Amino acid sequence: FTVADLSTVWVELSIFPRDIAKVRVGQSVRIQSPDSGLSGEGKVVYVAPFGQSANQTLTARVLVDNAERHWAP
Repeated sequence: FTVADLSTVWVELSIFPRDIAKVRVGQSVRIQSPDSGLSGEGKVVYVAPFGQSANQTLTARVLVDNAERHWAP
Protein backbone atom coordinates (compact mmCIF):
# COMPACT_ATOMS: atom_id res chain seq x y z
CA PHE A 1 0.00 0.00 0.00
CA THR A 2 0.96 3.63 -0.39
CA VAL A 3 0.69 6.22 2.35
CA ALA A 4 0.03 9.74 1.06
CA ASP A 5 -0.44 13.04 2.83
CA LEU A 6 -3.20 14.79 0.90
CA SER A 7 -3.49 17.77 3.26
CA THR A 8 -2.03 19.82 0.40
CA VAL A 9 -2.18 19.20 -3.35
CA TRP A 10 -0.52 20.67 -6.42
CA VAL A 11 -2.38 22.22 -9.31
CA GLU A 12 -0.28 22.45 -12.46
CA LEU A 13 -1.04 25.30 -14.86
CA SER A 14 0.10 25.75 -18.45
CA ILE A 15 1.31 29.30 -19.05
CA PHE A 16 1.76 30.82 -22.49
CA PRO A 17 5.18 32.45 -23.00
CA ARG A 18 3.58 35.89 -23.48
CA ASP A 19 2.05 35.62 -19.98
CA ILE A 20 5.06 34.29 -18.07
CA ALA A 21 6.06 37.77 -16.85
CA LYS A 22 2.74 37.88 -14.94
CA VAL A 23 3.51 34.72 -12.94
CA ARG A 24 6.04 34.49 -10.10
CA VAL A 25 6.86 32.20 -7.19
CA GLY A 26 5.01 33.29 -4.03
CA GLN A 27 2.10 34.81 -5.95
CA SER A 28 -1.41 34.10 -4.63
CA VAL A 29 -3.71 32.27 -7.04
CA ARG A 30 -7.41 31.44 -7.04
CA ILE A 31 -8.23 28.03 -8.53
CA GLN A 32 -11.66 26.87 -9.69
CA SER A 33 -12.57 23.41 -10.96
CA PRO A 34 -14.70 23.57 -14.12
CA ASP A 35 -16.21 20.16 -13.31
CA SER A 36 -17.30 20.55 -9.70
CA GLY A 37 -17.28 24.32 -9.26
CA LEU A 38 -14.97 23.80 -6.27
CA SER A 39 -12.64 26.73 -5.70
CA GLY A 40 -9.70 27.48 -3.47
CA GLU A 41 -6.65 29.62 -3.03
CA GLY A 42 -3.01 28.72 -3.15
CA LYS A 43 0.46 30.05 -3.89
CA VAL A 44 2.74 29.52 -6.85
CA VAL A 45 5.61 27.35 -5.62
CA TYR A 46 7.34 26.58 -8.91
CA VAL A 47 7.64 27.98 -12.43
CA ALA A 48 9.41 25.83 -15.01
CA PRO A 49 12.42 27.52 -16.59
CA PHE A 50 11.76 25.94 -20.02
CA GLY A 51 8.66 25.43 -22.15
CA GLN A 52 7.31 22.11 -23.35
CA SER A 53 8.32 21.38 -26.94
CA ALA A 54 4.82 20.25 -28.02
CA ASN A 55 3.01 23.52 -27.26
CA GLN A 56 5.70 25.89 -25.91
CA THR A 57 3.80 26.48 -22.65
CA LEU A 58 5.57 26.68 -19.32
CA THR A 59 4.32 24.88 -16.24
CA ALA A 60 3.52 26.69 -13.01
CA ARG A 61 2.76 24.65 -9.88
CA VAL A 62 0.32 25.97 -7.27
CA LEU A 63 0.20 24.54 -3.74
CA VAL A 64 -3.39 24.36 -2.47
CA ASP A 65 -4.51 23.60 1.09
CA ASN A 66 -6.58 20.43 1.13
CA ALA A 67 -7.26 19.90 4.85
CA GLU A 68 -10.92 19.15 4.09
CA ARG A 69 -9.90 16.63 1.39
CA HIS A 70 -12.11 18.26 -1.27
CA TRP A 71 -9.40 18.17 -3.96
CA ALA A 72 -8.49 14.77 -5.40
CA PRO A 73 -5.04 14.23 -6.87
